[in-house]
Amino acid sequence: MFQPKETTPVVTSEVDASSSTSSEAAPGKREKFVPEERSTVDAILTAPSTANPEFPPYSVISKGPIYNLRLYDIYPIVEMNYERRGDGYASLGSYFDGQNSGLVKFAYTQPVFMRYEPDGRKSMAMFIGSRRGVGQGVEKLTGAVEQLPLPDDKQVRIGVAGAELVAVHIFEGNITPGSAEAARLRLVAALAADGIQLADDEAAGAFRCGQYGAVYQLGGRLNEMLLKVKM
Repeated sequence: MFQPKETTPVVTSEVDASSSTSSEAAPGKREKFVPEERSTVDAILTAPSTANPEFPPYSVISKGPIYNLRLYDIYPIVEMNYERRGDGYASLGSYFDGQNSGLVKFAYTQPVFMRYEPDGRKSMAMFIGSRRGVGQGVEKLTGAVEQLPLPDDKQVRIGVAGAELVAVHIFEGNITPGSAEAARLRLVAALAADGIQLADDEAAGAFRCGQYGAVYQLGGRLNEMLLKVKM
């Protein structure tokens, strides 16, 4: 499975434990410091920590110099239409942090998927992986998608993705209209040269980008251009 550089999430605050004491502690006795859990939107926006994100399930069918072919398993997502990326990060992140009908907190996942339609519509999605349990670490999610808690935010919805063959081209830097279009054209040309046909929506100009790493991070960031192809 592809493991992009510098894509681990932030899940705890960076506070010096030695500087935190309780006013009610016995004289000369220091309480154990428990760091405050940071939000998912913090993990998306700021520098990563040592915890590993979870990724959507897929199998690599082939690897090449321009693109890889992946067969994605079916998996649950939380998604929404958006205009500003910051609004999408905040709304999807809130679902992972327990703002849902079950008050369930989910593990941080990557990438953040952004889908662009030829008519200008945009949507953002994240894979729903394991649930976080208080004092239990990460517990694997079980049950049908219909059993997932509903988002509190009415703009956010639960969906299903995967069950598709996807061509993936990796590119670096910020995702801008120019960089995304350049990556899309490189991938389209490589697929055409290999005789691989795009799925109908992608042939009409739709595409997805997968954003890895923190939005506000030093150094390079890896992104993916994803185009569904015909089997």
